[in-house]
Amino acid sequence: MVHHLIPRKMASAFALLLLVLAVVHATGILPFGTLAGVLPVFCPFELLTGIPCPGCGMTRALRLAFRGNIWASFGMNPLMYLIGIPLCLWLLVWVSRRLGGRPAPTLPAWAAWAALAVLIVFTVLRNIPGPPFCWLAPGPLP
Repeated sequence: MVHHLIPRKMASAFALLLLVLAVVHATGILPFGTLAGVLPVFCPFELLTGIPCPGCGMTRALRLAFRGNIWASFGMNPLMYLIGIPLCLWLLVWVSRRLGGRPAPTLPAWAAWAALAVLIVFTVLRNIPGPPFCWLAPGPLP
C-alpha cells in the first residue's frame, strides 16, 4: 500500500493548474504582472541567503524565449540553455518511451554530477560583483 502526503488526483490537478498558469504567463496571453497579485512570486533561496539562486530569472528567460528574443532570454539565465533544454529533451524521451511501453532510460550518474557541478559554479560566478560575472545575474525585462 502506497501512502502519499497529498492524494495523487489532487496533486495532479494542482500540477496541471500550475502548468497552465506558467504557459499563460510565459506566452504573454495575459499582460506581464497580471498574475503577480494572484500568485506569490518569491525565491526562498534568495530570501534566506540574500543572493540569487541558479534559477532566478528562469521565468523571464522562458517568457523572452517564447516571444522569440533568444539573446535577451540567454541574458536572463543562460542556465536554461545549458541544463534546461537537455533536461527537457531527456524528459521527452523518457515520457515517450514510457507511453510506448518500453523501459524508460535512466539518467547516467555522471550527467547528474555534471549538472550539479554546473549549478554550483554558475551560482558562485553569478554572485561575484563586477563585470563580467555580474552579467550572469538576471535583469529586468526589456
